[in-house]
Amino acid sequence: MVGPNGALYGTTTADGAYEAGSIFEVTPAATACHSAICYWNQTVLHSFTGNLGDGERPLYGNVIFDQAGNMYGTAEEEGEFDCGVVWEMAPSGSGWTESVIYNFTGAADGCNPFTGVTFDAAGNLYGTTYGGGIDGGGTVYQLTPSNGSWAEHTLAGFNESTGYYSSASLIADQSGNFYGTTELGGPNGWGTVFELSPSNGGWNFSLVYGFSKCGSYPGVTLGPDGNLYGVCVTGGANDDGWVFEMPPNCNQTCTANDLHDFAGTDGQYPQGAVVFDASGNLYGTTLQGGQGCSGSGGCGVVWEITP
Repeated sequence: MVGPNGALYGTTTADGAYEAGSIFEVTPAATACHSAICYWNQTVLHSFTGNLGDGERPLYGNVIFDQAGNMYGTAEEEGEFDCGVVWEMAPSGSGWTESVIYNFTGAADGCNPFTGVTFDAAGNLYGTTYGGGIDGGGTVYQLTPSNGSWAEHTLAGFNESTGYYSSASLIADQSGNFYGTTELGGPNGWGTVFELSPSNGGWNFSLVYGFSKCGSYPGVTLGPDGNLYGVCVTGGANDDGWVFEMPPNCNQTCTANDLHDFAGTDGQYPQGAVVFDASGNLYGTTLQGGQGCSGSGGCGVVWEITP
C-alpha cells in the first residue's frame, strides 16, 4: 500500500526479529539513481513477537491507513486467544508504535483473519476470518471505535449453504454494500460471492453467485462499469483457471461471464486480486504456466485483458 508520505508499506508472513513476521516500509533512495536497477531503502517498523498478546503471521491483504496516518492490518495467529489479531500502527516521534486493537477468541467472533481490513465512510473496520464462528466456517466482522478502543460485532457466520473459508478482503461500493468470496461450500460446493448490505441499522447477508468450479480465489474487484471481477484458480475450459465478470445484483440467477480460460502457455492457476487501469484494462497474475523459466509448468505470468 502507498502511504500518505509516498512510501510503500506491507507485511511479511515470516522472519523479522522473532521469526513471526514483520511490518515494513520501503522508500526511494535519497540520491538520484544512475544504474539499471535501483534498490529502495527498507525499514522494519515492527517485528511480531507471537507471544505476550502480540500477533503472528500476517497473511493476505494490503495494509490500510486512516485519515490521521495510522496503519491497520491483521495477523492470523497468536494474540491473547491464539486466534489472531487486528493491529494498529501509530506514528510516534520518528518511529511507530504497534498495538493490538482486537483479539479473536475463536468463538462466535471467528478465528484466523487471513486478510486485511476495510474502512467504511464512518471510520468502522470490516474484515473476514477463515475459521471460527458458530458453524466453524469463518465470519464477517465489524470493528467500531468505542471510548478510545474498538468494539467487535459479528455480522455473519459462514456455513455449508453460504459458503465457508474466506481468504479474501472485502470491497465496498458507493452505497456502503460489501462484497467478498468464500473458497468452498455454497449451492454448488465450489465457493460463493456474497454481499452484505446495510438495512435498518443492521445487515442483510445474501449470495450473489455460487461457483460450479473455482477453488481458492482472492475475492472480487469492483470494475469501472460497476460489475464484479475476479479469478478462479481452477476450472475453465482447460481446468487451468479462468477470469470472470458478473453484476453485483446477480442473486444467484445470472451466469458469470467468462473473460478468459487459461491454457498453460499463457498462464495457469491465477491467484491474487485483479486490478484496473484508467483505460479499463484488467491485470492479474498466475501462479504457474507461461514460458518464463525452466521450472515445471512454467513460473507464472502477468496478464492483461483489454476491452
